[in-house]
Amino acid sequence: LQLAINKNPNIPLALLKLSELRVNQSRYTEAKTYLDQYVKLAPLSPNVILLQYRTALGLHDNVAAAAAKDIMFKRFPNTPEAQTIKTLVSP
Repeated sequence: LQLAINKNPNIPLALLKLSELRVNQSRYTEAKTYLDQYVKLAPLSPNVILLQYRTALGLHDNVAAAAAKDIMFKRFPNTPEAQTIKTLVSP
């Protein structure tokens, strides 16, 4: 994945997968970089918003976490990802 991004930084699926990997590794700064690039290229989805939320929590960015949470509940309130946000520690 990293090689694909190095060759072409505009591959949405690679950016998304790398951001998921970095969140799971607690490498939140890198995850945020990949997510920020991803959202410039692809539409928001519940999965992406959940990743943004988890990343913001990992970075102790309460403002970004609250924003992601608000977007999730406004746009995708009945999704499994919205239910997951309810169970995570929130700011």
